[in-house]
Amino acid sequence: MSHRASLSKALPKSPEEGAALDKVALLQAQPDALARQRSNIDSSIRRMTELMPGEMTGLGRGMSSEARIAEMARREEEKRRVEVLRGDLAGVRREEHEVGLKLHRALKKADERAVYEPSGLWVRRVTG
Repeated sequence: MSHRASLSKALPKSPEEGAALDKVALLQAQPDALARQRSNIDSSIRRMTELMPGEMTGLGRGMSSEARIAEMARREEEKRRVEVLRGDLAGVRREEHEVGLKLHRALKKADERAVYEPSGLWVRRVTG
């Protein structure tokens, strides 16, 4: 299994998501899972960039040309992996934003349909 596949596969549902009976409860559980996924990708990027040596350090004296070429190829591969992870991170952040908007809309709709007095979270402009 490739590194990319292991990071992009869907995580199992959290207990809150599994027990969610309505759409609002399901949407409220998703941001936590996405935040964990974002944190994991962030730490992977940080580890990979911290371990990545400087551009030309270590490529000097004492290395054969084959070793230099192999080292440069390894570094380029690491850079590609970091870029893939950054793309995955952008996707997770985009999904977090979309889930937040869906949750906002669902809460607003549930508040409008409520038979009790609205919570006052949604203030409508009154003009007269």
